[in-house]
Amino acid sequence: MKPVASRVPRGTVARAGFALLPLVSLGLLCNVPSLVLALRRRSRADWWAFAGFSAVLAAWVTDVELSPADSHGLLQDASSKTHARVSYAQVIGEQNTGNARPFLNGLLQRSCDVVLAVGRPEAAVAAQAAPVHRDVGFVLVGDTAAAGTNVTAVRVGAGLRADVGGAVERAVEARG
Repeated sequence: MKPVASRVPRGTVARAGFALLPLVSLGLLCNVPSLVLALRRRSRADWWAFAGFSAVLAAWVTDVELSPADSHGLLQDASSKTHARVSYAQVIGEQNTGNARPFLNGLLQRSCDVVLAVGRPEAAVAAQAAPVHRDVGFVLVGDTAAAGTNVTAVRVGAGLRADVGGAVERAVEARG
């Protein structure tokens, strides 16, 4: 009897490699497997899948590049200084007050002590809610005027990260 060497079926290693590529590259090569499939199969559905993955990658890179460098880590800084639990809620869809309001309401329903609003529509909705929710501290980042004892306005510019961290720290201590 002749010993038979166990062998991985042809193509299995290549398939596993392509499947793991987005994971190993931390998502930066997420569109490569769909590109390979589209080139091999030449079907319309595969090209649409490739276009979808490419759009997601482009949106992610654009989001990272357009975010001010000073804003990276704001929530971590505020949390480490105050030991407060920090949550992040991003407005989905068009950036307007109508879409921002449900996200603010969700934060208020979760009994947040401090709300950090970044962006024109988010800050506008938070400024409107501040007089009604006096037990909540509001830190508004942007060109919004502070109106009320529970509202702190932080202007965008040099030192934004430190300014926001200090404002959140003071708001948490005030709610104490």
